[in-house]
Amino acid sequence: MILIDSVFIHTGGGLTILNYLISKLDIHKDEIFYLLDSRFNIPDHLKKNISHYKFVSGLRERHAFYTQNKNKFCTIFCLGNLAPPVKLESKSITYLHSDWYVAKPIVKNPKKRFIHFIKRLIFQYYASNSNFFIVQTKSMKEKFLSRNNFDENKVFIYPIFDMNIEKNSLQEKDLHSYIYVSEGYFHKNHFSLIEAFNKYNKKNPRAKLYITVKEDLFPEIRIKLKQINNPNIINIGFVAKSILEKYYIKSNFLIFPSKQECFGLGLVEAIKYNCKIIASDLDYVYDVCQPSITFNPYEIESIYNALILSMNHNEISLSSIKTSSKIDEVLDLILE
Repeated sequence: MILIDSVFIHTGGGLTILNYLISKLDIHKDEIFYLLDSRFNIPDHLKKNISHYKFVSGLRERHAFYTQNKNKFCTIFCLGNLAPPVKLESKSITYLHSDWYVAKPIVKNPKKRFIHFIKRLIFQYYASNSNFFIVQTKSMKEKFLSRNNFDENKVFIYPIFDMNIEKNSLQEKDLHSYIYVSEGYFHKNHFSLIEAFNKYNKKNPRAKLYITVKEDLFPEIRIKLKQINNPNIINIGFVAKSILEKYYIKSNFLIFPSKQECFGLGLVEAIKYNCKIIASDLDYVYDVCQPSITFNPYEIESIYNALILSMNHNEISLSSIKTSSKIDEVLDLILE
């Protein structure tokens, strides 16, 4: 039996990867046991792909599950960044898709910095329980190895993303439409983007910005939008993939002001729908793609100037992907 441990995965890019993985493991569903986060809702179209599963909540319940079932599985694949909480005889693989655990904290709030510190300690304490780590970029591998004493030959660069799209999905763009697909965490930089776009909107009243924040989880974003009171900045919330695709399809630009990412799945998703990328001038962007326009994410004025440049949309070069999905390599590692 193979264990897919996705505790702590219930939103964002991790959720996209989990759903894709479930779909790819369909023919092996009777051999797979899924340990799922209690906040995760199995999508209706994937319920047929899962035969064995259990929902758990938090570190304590996860640890209890491993203690009770440590001899049950031949392979364990941990998708939620944390390696198994106990040492196992079976093969264990950990997929590290958040640089939260290996990068310096950029938040200033003392409480959040302390939480960051504790999570990094837990990550490092568990790391030796994994035989292999998978990361998504060369930069992430370097960050991980710089902070963890781990065999570099057992750290694989295997990004996971789905490049398949419907044949009829590429249609004419709304030339003044922008999208930012991301949750509302501090490092995602929504406040600076909203300020910059609000200023830009006065130069280009036809421009619209779509964001995808769960306002119940990030009420500060809701408050900011209410203060700005700009009807052209539209929060569509966390929506189903089929709905999100429609926004990707009509948007001419993806704007990505995040200050810190391990991969930036939204960059890849947007390019496959022919969006031009306006993004932070940071290493994680260049690991994944060649953007059309870049800016300094720490300066609102720089974001604004990048938006001004995008007004000349006919002169902006197309963006391109510089990486490829390694889903087959990941599946081979899990199933071999």
